[in-house]
Amino acid sequence: MNSLEDQVAGALGRHGASVAPASVPFDDVVVRAHRRVRRRRAAGALGVAAAVLAGGVAWSAVRPDDGQVIVVDDPAITTEDSLSAAAGSWAVLPEAPLSARRTPSAVWTGSEFIVWGGIDASGFVLSDGAAYDPSTGTWRSITPNSWGHPGAHAVWDGQEMIVAAKAGGAAYDPATDSWRELPTLDLGVSDGVGLDHVVMAGDDVVAVGFGSAEAPGTRLWRLGESNWEFFGSAERVGNMNWKAIGMADGVAMWNPLDGATVLLQSGTDWSALQAPELPARAAHSGDVELVWAGGAVRAIIPLLVADGDRNATMVATLDGTAWTEPGPTIEPMFGLMQTTQFGDDAVVLGARFDGDADPLLLDGATGTMRVLAGYPIDTLIDHGVAASADQLFVWGGQTNSTGEQSTVSSPVSAAGALWTRSFPTATPTTPVAADTSASGARARSAGAAGASGPTRPGTEIT
Repeated sequence: MNSLEDQVAGALGRHGASVAPASVPFDDVVVRAHRRVRRRRAAGALGVAAAVLAGGVAWSAVRPDDGQVIVVDDPAITTEDSLSAAAGSWAVLPEAPLSARRTPSAVWTGSEFIVWGGIDASGFVLSDGAAYDPSTGTWRSITPNSWGHPGAHAVWDGQEMIVAAKAGGAAYDPATDSWRELPTLDLGVSDGVGLDHVVMAGDDVVAVGFGSAEAPGTRLWRLGESNWEFFGSAERVGNMNWKAIGMADGVAMWNPLDGATVLLQSGTDWSALQAPELPARAAHSGDVELVWAGGAVRAIIPLLVADGDRNATMVATLDGTAWTEPGPTIEPMFGLMQTTQFGDDAVVLGARFDGDADPLLLDGATGTMRVLAGYPIDTLIDHGVAASADQLFVWGGQTNSTGEQSTVSSPVSAAGALWTRSFPTATPTTPVAADTSASGARARSAGAAGASGPTRPGTEIT
């Protein structure tokens, strides 16, 4: 059976030994990931023994390079039972005029949540969408796009939903219920490399292409009035497992190959920051998510802790050009995570290793976690997720059977839910600013007519 355990092990394998501490054989990390999923407790694989010391328990380990014995403390792990519930409540959305699907794109326009695209249960790529108005509790169908793409990413620029994929994209205007094609890019490669992410960097729509062996390096383009303009490049080769978010003056990207965070600011200055420090006896156990919360870049890091005997999720904060010391470490861990900005806060969703489904809210002001208790639908991964300042929208994704985690072959869903805060929040300190000028989103349509978008594939993407 292609279980979540297999998916996580596969994700671990993509990262290679570089994400594990030098003292940890990478195969051991994978083995411990399997054992944790099955809730089997086993002795640590690092030759680590408990030693009773004055004042408590610590651990001794043999450093592999010189045989020196070092002593480290266990990280303080907060369990969900000790977390408070965030002030708010869930409601199940009415039935949408869409078929079930996974990996749809979703944005908040200021008045509606738009969900578009995705992949159905047979692997067919979809191009239709719908908009939900939370003030009336009603859906409306939107005009389908002329194509769909399994790797499409979307942002809201203040007037249009910008969808980027392959060497171009499209923009949807809810005011006219119409699509327009975006300019295409000559990427200068023939191996299928395209636009992997699209983000808002201040007022700019910036698309990210992570390069390949044929065209190494990460390149970024800003959407101009009639074309994509070169925005900058970082001297690192990325891939689809990289993560990217927008900042006020550029883009932050996480590199799973070495755990570094790459910043590209103002299209000219780029830097690679050392990976966030992990707690003692901990190792990465999957993709790190970057998210903007509380006016700062945060890294949400899934961990194997206590030498793989426990799972946890750690938060680190980027303070200027350096990561803070290990931040809040919460049990459980989220596998196959999704994150989204939620006003000044952030939300973490995914297939939790404790079998629960409640998302967690990262408080941007305090850096602490709270629970969005009472999650009412059974989708765990691959949702369409968007948020206003006070409401979190979750729709579609993959479901799970009773007592099982979601799998690649799990049924897809057309269910949705809305979590609403019990009190309004202040205007978020966010790097995203709407472009409402005459030279904004609609002006970019000049010269774009007739540009061809990505082709519509019919193969299954898993």
